[in-house]
Amino acid sequence: MAEIGPALELFRFILSTLGQIQLARNFQDDFEACQLKLDILQLRLSRWKEVVDLTSDKDLDKPKANDGKPSPRGIKEVLDEIEHCLNRYKRNSKHDKDGLTKENQEALEPESNLPSDIKSIRRRLMQCIRKRQSQASTAIQGLKWVFYKKEVFDQFIGSMTELLDELEKIAPGDDHEQLYKLSQEECGDITKMNLLTLKESIEGCDPWLSESVDKKLQGGQAGTQNIYQSNNRGFTVGNHNGDNKGFTVGEGNTLTNHF
Repeated sequence: MAEIGPALELFRFILSTLGQIQLARNFQDDFEACQLKLDILQLRLSRWKEVVDLTSDKDLDKPKANDGKPSPRGIKEVLDEIEHCLNRYKRNSKHDKDGLTKENQEALEPESNLPSDIKSIRRRLMQCIRKRQSQASTAIQGLKWVFYKKEVFDQFIGSMTELLDELEKIAPGDDHEQLYKLSQEECGDITKMNLLTLKESIEGCDPWLSESVDKKLQGGQAGTQNIYQSNNRGFTVGNHNGDNKGFTVGEGNTLTNHF
C-alpha cells in the first residue's frame, strides 16, 4: 500500500489492522491463547499512544533520548517498520492458504468459539481499546487476513513484540511510569481466576500488563507466616503469597497463618 504519511494516521492504520486479523481452524486447540495474544498487541499499542503525542510529525523521525542515550530509531521509523511487517505477513498468508481444505481455510469466530471466561477477559480489554479509539477524529481502514500456520503466527507475535518494545523504549522515564499505571487500570475489573488465565496467555507479550497482573494477584493473597522449628528455636515472620504447598515443618512443629 502507499505511504500513509502522518504518524497518527499510521498508528490508527496499525491498530485497525491488529483488530481485524483472524485465525484459521488449524488454531482450534490453541485458539484461546492465540486470540488473547492478538488482543494484547492491540491493547499494548493503544496504551503506548496514551503517553505519546502523535498530533504533529515534527521530530518524530528523530531518535529521542532514553536514560541519557539516544534511541537508534525514531517513532516514525518504528511505525513504518510495523506497517511493513503487517503487509509482509498478509502477503505470506495467501501462500499458506494454498493446499488447505475448504474447512481449514475458514476463520474461527471468537464469539462462537471461545469459552465464557475468555470472553469476559476480552470484553474488558476491548473496552479499554475502544475507549482509546473513540478519541480519534477519523477512522482508518486497516488490512485484514487470516493466519493458517501456528509457527508463522508465533513468528509474527515475536516480531510485533520486539517492535512494540522498541516503541516503548523511545519514551522517556515518566512515560514508562504512566504505561504501568494504565496497565493497572486495564486489569482492575478482571476477577482473580481470569487474571490467572490472562497471566498464562500474555507471558513475554506485554511486560507492563504482566507486572500489573502479578501485583494484583499478590495483593489479594498476601498473609503472614510464623514457622516454629524445633532445631533452631525461634520463628520466622514474613509475607507469603499463594497456597502452602510442597514443604513440611517436621513432626511436632507448628505453622501459623495470620490473615
